[in-house]
Amino acid sequence: RRWKETGNVAKAQAIGRGRPRLLNNKDIRYLIALLRHKPTRFLDEYQQLLAQWRYNSVGITVIHRALQREGFSVKRIEKVAKERTKEKVVDFIRRAAQYDPIQLVCIDEMSKDDRTYTRLFGR
Repeated sequence: RRWKETGNVAKAQAIGRGRPRLLNNKDIRYLIALLRHKPTRFLDEYQQLLAQWRYNSVGITVIHRALQREGFSVKRIEKVAKERTKEKVVDFIRRAAQYDPIQLVCIDEMSKDDRTYTRLFGR
């Protein structure tokens, strides 16, 4: 019967089935632009920016899945010491700038944690 009506035995492609996406193409392009500008943001920061500038309040899972569909993956967070602040870094650079490079001796502090023997996201 379908062959007689359409000249093809395959079903017609269903368009518009399922729940509509919460992020439109402009929202996704905005997210990608933010991601390329500063890729170290957390998903909740992208959520706040979407709500503030695109007036679209969506969940973190929606943002995560949209970025996955666009080919982006997650990365493991980098731990930063609580003591590290911009003010202290600027103060250190200002104080270190008074010396010639030949006068400086650098010592690296290294630590080992027994819980971190495996590489989790180093693929």
